[in-house]
Amino acid sequence: MSDITRLLFETNAFVAAPADQPFWYTSGLFGPYYINTHYLFGSKEEATELLAVIEAASAPDMRSRFGQIVGEKTRTQYENHPIYRRVIDDMVALTKGKSWQYVSGGERRDFFFSIELARKLGLPHLFIFKDEEVWLSETVDEEARQPGMLSGDVLHVADLITKASSYERAWIPALEKHGLKIKDTIAGVDRAQGGKKILEAKGIAVDVLATIDAALFKEAVALGKIDEKQEMSLSRYADDERGFVKRFLEEHPDFLEKEEKKDEKTKERVERLRAML
Repeated sequence: MSDITRLLFETNAFVAAPADQPFWYTSGLFGPYYINTHYLFGSKEEATELLAVIEAASAPDMRSRFGQIVGEKTRTQYENHPIYRRVIDDMVALTKGKSWQYVSGGERRDFFFSIELARKLGLPHLFIFKDEEVWLSETVDEEARQPGMLSGDVLHVADLITKASSYERAWIPALEKHGLKIKDTIAGVDRAQGGKKILEAKGIAVDVLATIDAALFKEAVALGKIDEKQEMSLSRYADDERGFVKRFLEEHPDFLEKEEKKDEKTKERVERLRAML
């Protein structure tokens, strides 16, 4: 049984909804779980604190010291928290037999994992920000600089792979501007929504610690983290997201009517979903 499954539930990085009360998503749909891979930093509270540090250090006038500021926090966490240490060590294990010239991570949650992985591998780190500005630290403890043209292969470290939109929209083109290519990527979790295939089609090898699939759901049942009804709901969603929504509404015909009475925000979600169906 995979230890990462236990850690996902232990840190609330993965939370399954009650079988009859799915979670609303920003996409306008709803589903049976949510995932916050960065909670593998140790806990929701610790991850929230680090996210605030990352957001502050991402300001343009702070970027030269970004790795030093955030790296101090991740190093301390690695030294003191067994969950985060286990996650980073498992990522390091995925790198054996491979080589790169750089490690990269993208704003914001990738940095939870990419900085410590670069430190453990002894490689320079490329910080990619949302405005596609790239900063380079020869080591994460040194000041960063904006590089010119570079050469070499890159290992991109991500918190989560969904449909690879961040890679296509930002990470890949930002690195290409500096003459670099992502050769491999390592992620904490693959949501199995097609992103892995997209990346592999681009020639990028993908390794992950966990995949949100039927095997993980069975492990969760065995661990007592979810019940069989939740497992069925999760499996249906994994097979077909929109099909899950339609089937759920067929089996719970009064769901939307009840939801829109909760509050204005939920009412707006219901209206948006009805327009999509």
